Amino acid sequence: MNDDKNYHHPDPDLNKPAGISSDAEQTRVLAINPDLLQRGPAKPSCLVLVYGKEDLGKKFEIHKDETSIGRSAACTICVNDESVSRVHCFLIRQPDGTFRVRDNRSTNGTMINTTLITGEQVIQDGDHLHLGGVMFKFLSGDNLESDYYNEIYRLTTVDGLTQVYNKRYYLEALNREMSRARRYGRALSLIMFDIDFFKKINDTYGHLAGDMILSSLAATISGVIRKEDIFARYGGEEFSIILPEISIENARFFAEKIRRVVEMAQFQYQNVAIPVTISLGIATFDLTMDSADAFIRAADENLYIAKRSGRNCSVG
Repeated sequence: MNDDKNYHHPDPDLNKPAGISSDAEQTRVLAINPDLLQRGPAKPSCLVLVYGKEDLGKKFEIHKDETSIGRSAACTICVNDESVSRVHCFLIRQPDGTFRVRDNRSTNGTMINTTLITGEQVIQDGDHLHLGGVMFKFLSGDNLESDYYNEIYRLTTVDGLTQVYNKRYYLEALNREMSRARRYGRALSLIMFDIDFFKKINDTYGHLAGDMILSSLAATISGVIRKEDIFARYGGEEFSIILPEISIENARFFAEKIRRVVEMAQFQYQNVAIPVTISLGIATFDLTMDSADAFIRAADENLYIAKRSGRNCSVG
Protein backbone atom coordinates (compact mmCIF):
# COMPACT_ATOMS: atom_id res chain seq x y z
CA MET A 1 0.00 0.00 0.00
CA ASN A 2 1.31 3.46 -0.89
CA ASP A 3 1.78 5.91 1.93
CA ASP A 4 0.25 9.30 0.97
CA LYS A 5 2.88 11.05 3.06
CA ASN A 6 5.65 9.52 0.97
CA TYR A 7 3.88 9.88 -2.39
CA HIS A 8 5.88 12.21 -4.59
CA HIS A 9 3.89 14.82 -6.59
CA PRO A 10 5.89 16.13 -9.53
CA ASP A 11 6.51 19.85 -9.44
CA PRO A 12 4.82 21.38 -12.54
CA ASP A 13 7.45 24.12 -12.64
CA LEU A 14 10.48 21.83 -12.80
CA ASN A 15 10.42 21.66 -16.62
CA LYS A 16 9.65 25.38 -17.15
CA PRO A 17 12.33 27.74 -18.39
CA ALA A 18 14.04 29.70 -15.68
CA GLY A 19 12.07 32.70 -14.46
CA ILE A 20 8.69 31.40 -15.70
CA SER A 21 6.18 29.98 -13.25
CA SER A 22 2.85 28.29 -13.96
CA ASP A 23 1.01 31.26 -12.47
CA ALA A 24 2.70 33.61 -14.87
CA GLU A 25 2.26 31.39 -17.96
CA GLN A 26 0.07 32.99 -20.67
CA THR A 27 -2.53 30.92 -22.54
CA ARG A 28 -1.79 30.82 -26.24
CA VAL A 29 -4.82 31.55 -28.47
CA LEU A 30 -4.80 30.89 -32.19
CA ALA A 31 -5.96 33.86 -34.30
CA ILE A 32 -9.03 32.88 -36.35
CA ASN A 33 -10.14 34.84 -39.39
CA PRO A 34 -13.60 36.22 -38.47
CA ASP A 35 -14.72 35.73 -42.09
CA LEU A 36 -14.40 31.97 -41.57
CA LEU A 37 -16.81 32.14 -38.65
CA GLN A 38 -19.32 34.30 -40.52
CA ARG A 39 -19.17 32.61 -43.91
CA GLY A 40 -22.53 31.13 -44.79
CA PRO A 41 -23.09 27.91 -46.70
CA ALA A 42 -22.22 28.14 -50.38
CA LYS A 43 -25.47 28.08 -52.32
CA PRO A 44 -25.29 26.54 -55.80
CA SER A 45 -25.08 29.48 -58.22
CA CYS A 46 -24.65 30.02 -61.94
CA LEU A 47 -24.94 32.51 -64.79
CA VAL A 48 -27.07 31.64 -67.83
CA LEU A 49 -26.44 33.44 -71.13
CA VAL A 50 -29.82 34.83 -72.23
CA TYR A 51 -28.80 37.47 -74.78
CA GLY A 52 -25.84 37.62 -77.14
CA LYS A 53 -24.55 36.49 -80.49
CA GLU A 54 -24.04 32.82 -79.62
CA ASP A 55 -24.37 30.05 -77.00
CA LEU A 56 -27.78 31.18 -75.71
CA GLY A 57 -28.76 29.07 -72.72
CA LYS A 58 -25.17 28.15 -71.83
CA LYS A 59 -24.70 27.70 -68.09
CA PHE A 60 -21.62 28.92 -66.20
CA GLU A 61 -21.45 27.49 -62.69
CA ILE A 62 -19.95 29.69 -59.97
CA HIS A 63 -17.46 27.85 -57.75
CA LYS A 64 -14.95 30.55 -56.79
CA ASP A 65 -15.19 33.34 -54.23
CA GLU A 66 -14.11 35.73 -57.02
CA THR A 67 -15.16 35.07 -60.62
CA SER A 68 -13.74 37.25 -63.39
CA ILE A 69 -15.85 37.83 -66.51
CA GLY A 70 -14.52 39.29 -69.74
CA ARG A 71 -13.19 38.78 -73.24
CA SER A 72 -9.75 37.58 -72.09
CA ALA A 73 -9.09 33.84 -72.18
CA ALA A 74 -7.60 34.26 -68.68
CA CYS A 75 -11.03 35.16 -67.23
CA THR A 76 -13.01 32.57 -65.30
CA ILE A 77 -15.92 33.19 -67.70
CA CYS A 78 -14.72 34.11 -71.18
CA VAL A 79 -17.19 36.03 -73.39
CA ASN A 80 -16.42 36.26 -77.09
CA ASP A 81 -17.94 39.66 -77.85
CA GLU A 82 -16.12 42.85 -78.86
CA SER A 83 -18.44 45.00 -76.75
CA VAL A 84 -17.14 43.23 -73.62
CA SER A 85 -13.87 44.46 -72.07
CA ARG A 86 -10.93 42.08 -71.57
CA VAL A 87 -11.62 41.88 -67.84
CA HIS A 88 -15.05 43.45 -67.66
CA CYS A 89 -16.23 42.78 -64.10
CA PHE A 90 -15.96 40.50 -61.07
CA LEU A 91 -18.63 38.43 -59.32
CA ILE A 92 -17.62 38.28 -55.66
CA ARG A 93 -19.03 35.93 -53.03
CA GLN A 94 -19.54 37.60 -49.65
CA PRO A 95 -18.90 35.95 -46.25
CA ASP A 96 -22.65 35.47 -45.75
CA GLY A 97 -22.99 33.59 -49.06
CA THR A 98 -24.50 36.45 -51.08
CA PHE A 99 -22.86 37.93 -54.17
CA ARG A 100 -21.82 41.38 -55.32
CA VAL A 101 -20.71 42.59 -58.75
CA ARG A 102 -17.78 44.97 -59.21
CA ASP A 103 -17.22 46.70 -62.54
CA ASN A 104 -13.56 46.71 -63.62
CA ARG A 105 -13.61 50.14 -65.30
CA SER A 106 -15.06 48.50 -68.38
CA THR A 107 -15.46 50.49 -71.58
CA ASN A 108 -19.21 49.96 -71.93
CA GLY A 109 -20.17 49.57 -68.27
CA THR A 110 -21.88 46.83 -66.31
CA MET A 111 -25.59 46.83 -65.45
CA ILE A 112 -27.71 44.80 -63.06
CA ASN A 113 -31.18 44.76 -64.59
CA THR A 114 -31.39 48.37 -65.89
CA THR A 115 -29.10 50.01 -63.29
CA LEU A 116 -25.53 50.95 -64.21
CA ILE A 117 -23.08 49.79 -61.53
CA THR A 118 -20.79 52.30 -59.86
CA GLY A 119 -18.39 50.52 -57.50
CA GLU A 120 -20.02 47.34 -56.21
CA GLN A 121 -23.65 46.26 -56.18
CA VAL A 122 -25.54 43.28 -54.77
CA ILE A 123 -26.88 40.77 -57.31
CA GLN A 124 -29.78 38.53 -56.35
CA ASP A 125 -31.36 35.37 -57.67
CA GLY A 126 -33.19 36.18 -60.91
CA ASP A 127 -31.31 39.43 -61.64
CA HIS A 128 -29.90 40.12 -65.11
CA LEU A 129 -26.23 40.99 -65.52
CA HIS A 130 -25.68 43.10 -68.65
CA LEU A 131 -22.12 43.44 -70.05
CA GLY A 132 -21.90 45.41 -73.28
CA GLY A 133 -24.02 43.54 -75.80
CA VAL A 134 -24.28 40.39 -73.67
CA MET A 135 -26.74 39.52 -70.90
CA PHE A 136 -26.67 36.79 -68.26
CA LYS A 137 -29.32 35.72 -65.77
CA PHE A 138 -28.01 35.03 -62.26
CA LEU A 139 -29.49 31.96 -60.57
CA SER A 140 -28.75 30.99 -56.98
CA GLY A 141 -30.44 28.59 -54.58
CA ASP A 142 -31.15 25.01 -53.68
CA ASN A 143 -33.37 24.43 -56.75
CA LEU A 144 -30.70 25.53 -59.22
CA GLU A 145 -31.10 22.65 -61.68
CA SER A 146 -34.87 23.11 -61.87
CA ASP A 147 -34.49 26.90 -62.19
CA TYR A 148 -31.98 26.42 -65.01
CA TYR A 149 -34.31 24.21 -67.07
CA ASN A 150 -37.16 26.65 -66.46
CA GLU A 151 -34.93 29.40 -67.84
CA ILE A 152 -34.12 27.32 -70.92
CA TYR A 153 -37.87 26.97 -71.52
CA ARG A 154 -38.36 30.71 -71.06
CA LEU A 155 -35.81 31.36 -73.80
CA THR A 156 -38.24 29.74 -76.26
CA THR A 157 -40.99 32.23 -75.37
CA VAL A 158 -39.24 35.37 -74.09
CA ASP A 159 -37.00 37.92 -75.80
CA GLY A 160 -33.62 37.78 -74.04
CA LEU A 161 -32.89 41.52 -74.11
CA THR A 162 -36.24 42.97 -73.09
CA GLN A 163 -37.62 40.03 -71.08
CA VAL A 164 -41.06 40.39 -72.68
CA TYR A 165 -42.61 37.77 -74.97
CA ASN A 166 -40.92 37.10 -78.30
CA LYS A 167 -42.60 37.23 -81.71
CA ARG A 168 -43.12 33.49 -81.92
CA TYR A 169 -45.09 33.32 -78.68
CA TYR A 170 -46.91 36.55 -79.55
CA LEU A 171 -48.26 35.18 -82.84
CA GLU A 172 -49.45 31.99 -81.14
CA ALA A 173 -51.19 34.04 -78.44
CA LEU A 174 -52.78 36.41 -80.96
CA ASN A 175 -54.27 33.53 -82.97
CA ARG A 176 -55.57 32.00 -79.76
CA GLU A 177 -57.17 35.26 -78.58
CA MET A 178 -58.72 35.90 -81.99
CA SER A 179 -60.33 32.44 -81.95
CA ARG A 180 -61.69 33.09 -78.46
CA ALA A 181 -63.03 36.52 -79.44
CA ARG A 182 -64.70 35.05 -82.52
CA ARG A 183 -66.22 32.12 -80.62
CA TYR A 184 -67.60 34.08 -77.67
CA GLY A 185 -68.16 37.48 -79.26
CA ARG A 186 -65.74 39.18 -76.89
CA ALA A 187 -63.86 42.43 -77.48
CA LEU A 188 -60.19 42.23 -78.46
CA SER A 189 -57.85 45.14 -79.19
CA LEU A 190 -54.28 45.41 -80.37
CA ILE A 191 -51.62 48.09 -80.00
CA MET A 192 -48.52 48.30 -82.19
CA PHE A 193 -45.87 50.87 -81.29
CA ASP A 194 -42.24 51.68 -81.88
CA ILE A 195 -39.61 54.08 -80.56
CA ASP A 196 -39.40 57.41 -82.35
CA PHE A 197 -36.11 58.11 -84.16
CA PHE A 198 -34.52 54.96 -82.76
CA LYS A 199 -31.88 54.87 -85.51
CA LYS A 200 -30.82 58.37 -84.46
CA ILE A 201 -30.46 57.17 -80.85
CA ASN A 202 -28.22 54.31 -82.01
CA ASP A 203 -26.17 56.59 -84.27
CA THR A 204 -25.76 59.27 -81.58
CA TYR A 205 -25.22 57.22 -78.42
CA GLY A 206 -24.24 53.79 -79.77
CA HIS A 207 -25.97 50.43 -80.07
CA LEU A 208 -25.40 49.58 -76.42
CA ALA A 209 -27.35 52.67 -75.44
CA GLY A 210 -30.04 51.48 -77.84
CA ASP A 211 -30.13 48.09 -76.09
CA MET A 212 -30.48 49.85 -72.75
CA ILE A 213 -33.38 51.93 -74.08
CA LEU A 214 -35.16 48.80 -75.35
CA SER A 215 -34.81 46.90 -72.08
CA SER A 216 -35.64 49.91 -69.89
CA LEU A 217 -38.69 50.82 -71.96
CA ALA A 218 -39.95 47.23 -71.79
CA ALA A 219 -39.51 47.22 -68.01
CA THR A 220 -41.32 50.57 -67.72
CA ILE A 221 -44.35 49.43 -69.72
CA SER A 222 -44.44 46.00 -68.04
CA GLY A 223 -45.10 47.85 -64.81
CA VAL A 224 -48.39 49.35 -66.03
CA ILE A 225 -50.08 46.60 -68.07
CA ARG A 226 -52.62 44.10 -66.73
CA LYS A 227 -51.68 40.53 -65.89
CA GLU A 228 -53.85 39.23 -68.74
CA ASP A 229 -52.35 41.54 -71.37
CA ILE A 230 -49.72 40.04 -73.69
CA PHE A 231 -46.74 42.35 -74.21
CA ALA A 232 -44.19 41.33 -76.84
CA ARG A 233 -41.23 42.57 -78.81
CA TYR A 234 -42.40 42.25 -82.40
CA GLY A 235 -39.02 43.03 -83.94
CA GLY A 236 -36.22 45.63 -83.70
CA GLU A 237 -37.68 48.62 -81.87
CA GLU A 238 -41.31 47.62 -82.55
CA PHE A 239 -43.52 46.22 -79.78
CA SER A 240 -47.11 45.06 -79.50
CA ILE A 241 -49.68 44.59 -76.72
CA ILE A 242 -52.66 42.24 -77.06
CA LEU A 243 -55.59 43.47 -74.94
CA PRO A 244 -58.18 40.70 -74.36
CA GLU A 245 -61.73 41.89 -73.62
CA ILE A 246 -60.80 45.55 -74.12
CA SER A 247 -62.93 47.78 -76.37
CA ILE A 248 -61.44 50.27 -78.81
CA GLU A 249 -62.32 53.17 -76.47
CA ASN A 250 -60.46 51.63 -73.56
CA ALA A 251 -57.59 50.65 -75.85
CA ARG A 252 -57.23 54.29 -76.91
CA PHE A 253 -57.17 55.37 -73.27
CA PHE A 254 -54.53 52.77 -72.43
CA ALA A 255 -52.39 53.69 -75.46
CA GLU A 256 -52.34 57.31 -74.32
CA LYS A 257 -51.45 56.20 -70.81
CA ILE A 258 -48.34 54.28 -71.88
CA ARG A 259 -47.35 57.06 -74.32
CA ARG A 260 -47.31 59.52 -71.40
CA VAL A 261 -45.51 57.06 -69.12
CA VAL A 262 -42.69 56.64 -71.66
CA GLU A 263 -42.51 60.37 -72.39
CA MET A 264 -42.09 61.14 -68.68
CA ALA A 265 -39.67 58.29 -67.90
CA GLN A 266 -35.98 58.98 -67.29
CA PHE A 267 -33.69 57.03 -69.61
CA GLN A 268 -29.97 57.34 -68.93
CA TYR A 269 -26.90 55.67 -70.35
CA GLN A 270 -23.55 56.28 -68.68
CA ASN A 271 -25.04 59.32 -66.90
CA VAL A 272 -26.31 60.84 -70.16
CA ALA A 273 -30.07 61.51 -70.30
CA ILE A 274 -31.69 60.28 -73.53
CA PRO A 275 -35.21 61.55 -74.34
CA VAL A 276 -37.50 58.78 -75.60
CA THR A 277 -41.00 58.88 -77.09
CA ILE A 278 -43.17 56.31 -78.88
CA SER A 279 -45.80 56.32 -81.63
CA LEU A 280 -48.75 53.95 -81.39
CA GLY A 281 -51.34 52.40 -83.70
CA ILE A 282 -54.53 50.83 -82.31
CA ALA A 283 -56.97 48.37 -83.89
CA THR A 284 -59.91 46.32 -82.67
CA PHE A 285 -60.80 42.84 -83.88
CA ASP A 286 -63.72 42.31 -86.26
CA LEU A 287 -64.98 39.22 -88.04
CA THR A 288 -63.59 40.34 -91.42
CA MET A 289 -60.06 39.74 -90.08
CA ASP A 290 -59.35 36.18 -91.17
CA SER A 291 -55.76 36.01 -89.89
CA ALA A 292 -53.34 37.45 -87.34
CA ASP A 293 -51.57 39.24 -90.20
CA ALA A 294 -54.77 41.13 -91.07
CA PHE A 295 -55.20 42.26 -87.46
CA ILE A 296 -51.56 43.33 -87.16
CA ARG A 297 -51.76 45.14 -90.50
CA ALA A 298 -54.72 47.22 -89.28
CA ALA A 299 -52.81 48.35 -86.18
CA ASP A 300 -49.61 48.91 -88.19
CA GLU A 301 -51.41 51.18 -90.67
CA ASN A 302 -52.51 53.39 -87.78
CA LEU A 303 -48.97 53.33 -86.40
CA TYR A 304 -47.63 54.70 -89.69
CA ILE A 305 -50.31 57.43 -89.63
CA ALA A 306 -49.11 58.36 -86.11
CA LYS A 307 -45.53 58.61 -87.34
CA ARG A 308 -46.52 60.74 -90.34
CA SER A 309 -48.54 62.97 -88.00
CA GLY A 310 -45.44 64.04 -86.11
CA ARG A 311 -44.75 61.04 -83.82
CA ASN A 312 -45.26 60.84 -80.06
CA CYS A 313 -48.99 60.26 -80.53
CA SER A 314 -51.49 57.42 -80.87
CA VAL A 315 -53.93 56.75 -83.73
CA GLY A 316 -56.78 54.27 -83.90
